[in-house]
Amino acid sequence: MILIFSNTTNINLGGLEIFNEELENLFKHNEIEFYRVRSITNIKLIDYPYRLIRSIFHIFSNFKKIDFILVQYGNFLDILTLPFLKISLKSIRIIAHTGDSWKHIQNNITRALTNLILKIFVQKVYLISDEQRSFLTHRHLKKIHSIINKKYIENKTFTNIHEKYLLFLGRICSEKGIDDLIVVYSELNKTINLPKLKLAGPIKQSFRRHINKLLDTYKIHDQIVILNPIYNIDEKIKLIDGSSFLVYPSHSDAFPLSVIEAFARGKCILASSISETKYFIEFDKFLFIPEDRNDLRNKMKNLILNPNSFKNEINFMQRKSLKYANGNIINEILE
Repeated sequence: MILIFSNTTNINLGGLEIFNEELENLFKHNEIEFYRVRSITNIKLIDYPYRLIRSIFHIFSNFKKIDFILVQYGNFLDILTLPFLKISLKSIRIIAHTGDSWKHIQNNITRALTNLILKIFVQKVYLISDEQRSFLTHRHLKKIHSIINKKYIENKTFTNIHEKYLLFLGRICSEKGIDDLIVVYSELNKTINLPKLKLAGPIKQSFRRHINKLLDTYKIHDQIVILNPIYNIDEKIKLIDGSSFLVYPSHSDAFPLSVIEAFARGKCILASSISETKYFIEFDKFLFIPEDRNDLRNKMKNLILNPNSFKNEINFMQRKSLKYANGNIINEILE
């Protein structure tokens, strides 16, 4: 049995949490037994102790069954829980979902502490981005595949002949470059007849108010729509398939799932050249310099004015992306 320690809630899912849900689906499909304590709140000071205590209790109650602990590492609190998880005497493996822009990575002291704790308490560190080697050190670092749902292969293509739109799919916040996207969209909209822009993902009310002020400033309220987060795979696929193309202007990520998901459906995604994204996407026309609004504007304009000019490149990226639905990650983790 594998005990999974992951910051997963049913309230506010992000990329890490979705990754973990897909991993659990793979475990179930392959009849691999696992256990995970579900979060009860988004308040970290309550959630972490609750999950930690429940996890340790489960380990001691099923000690002989537990093979190892698999931690989904997305922030510094995950690192600080490792010494406590080690009380269970079980080996710990970690999947790193952090990028070089994370605050505890940029700070020399907390980065050093992170690597010290990993060295002492962790058996293996799995990376989803080669760039993570620049700030994570360990005697056993291994690059593994990311993962998308098999339905990205199985579902029939959905087409919406009544509406086309540009799409952002992910957490709606400043770190994902939403301000850049809205400003560039408003500038292009003055000279090009743009389709609507849909933003789909979790958003805090404070940032929603910030976006509304931007929409007021640029007078584009009727052009930009904020959708509720879509976690149902069938609905997400419909949303992707109905779009003209996707835009992902993030300032910080390890390896965003939206990039893989979009190309898996045969849709272009214009993404900032951060972390693993710049290695995964093999065509410059689908990449732009992060936080460079001029570059984003030029690349968006090119895709909008030449919608049928990149079929070969998109087909290439689709074949590459669909490999992430084959479940290779299972064998890599269980080695």
